[in-house]
Amino acid sequence: MNFNRIILLVKRAWTLTFRGIDPLTDFFYWPLFDIIVWGFTGSWMSENTSNPQLAVIILTSLVLWQAVYRTNLDISYNFLTELWSRNMINLFVTPLTIQEWIFANMLAGAINACIATVFAMSAVWLLYGIFIPSIGFLFPFLAFCLFFSGWSLGLVTTSVLVTQGAQAQKIVWVMGWLFVPFMGIFYPVDIMPLWAQAIAYSLPMTYFFKILRTYLQFGTFDMSLFTAGAALSCVYFITAFSLFIYFFQRSRHYGLARLEDM
Repeated sequence: MNFNRIILLVKRAWTLTFRGIDPLTDFFYWPLFDIIVWGFTGSWMSENTSNPQLAVIILTSLVLWQAVYRTNLDISYNFLTELWSRNMINLFVTPLTIQEWIFANMLAGAINACIATVFAMSAVWLLYGIFIPSIGFLFPFLAFCLFFSGWSLGLVTTSVLVTQGAQAQKIVWVMGWLFVPFMGIFYPVDIMPLWAQAIAYSLPMTYFFKILRTYLQFGTFDMSLFTAGAALSCVYFITAFSLFIYFFQRSRHYGLARLEDM
C-alpha cells in the first residue's frame, strides 16, 4: 500500500468537497438547520418536562451524528463523482489499488467529519450556550467509534453503486438517514415498539448514543454497552469492507466502463 497515493487522493477528495456551492450546502447548511430546529424543540421540551438536560442530550447527540453521516457520505459520494465525471477507468488503470482508494476516502471522511463536528459544536455554543467539549474525552472517543459505523454504511452504499452504476445514486443520500429512526439520537430506544427495538439493538450506533445519553443524565459510563457496540462495529466494518472488495472485483471483471453508462 502506497502512502503517497493515499495522501494525494485525500487532497483530491478535499478539493472536490470544498469546490462549489452544492458541497458546502450539504457540509454546513443542513447541520445548522438541524441544530436550529432541534435546539429550539429540545429547549421547549425541557421547559415542559422534568428533564432539564433534554436539550443538551438532543443537541450533543445531533452533533455526534456528524461522525456517522460525514464518514458515510464521503466514501459513497466520492465514488459517485467518479461515475459522474466518467473517471473510473482513468483512476484504476493507474497503479492505484482499491484498498488504497478505500483508506484514502476513509481518511478524508474522518477529516471532514471532524470539521463538521467542530462547526456544529460552535453553532450549538453560539446559539444555545452549550459547550459540548466540557463533556470531556468521552465525546471524541464516541465520535471515533462512530467513524466505523459511517465507513461501514459508506462501503455498503458504494457496493450498490459498483453493481448498479449511477442509476442508484439516490441511495447515497438515503442510506445515511435510513437508520436514524432506530439509533436513539432524539429519543430513547425503550419507547419504540419491540420490533423497532430489535432493529435498534442490531445497530452499533444505538449503543454509542445510549452511552452518551446515560453519561449526560447520570454521569456513568456503561462498559457493557460499549463492548456490545464495539463488537458490532468490528463485525459490520469487516463485512462491509469485504463485500465492497468482492463486488468491485466482480464489476471490474465485467468492465468498469459499463457503470458510467448505467
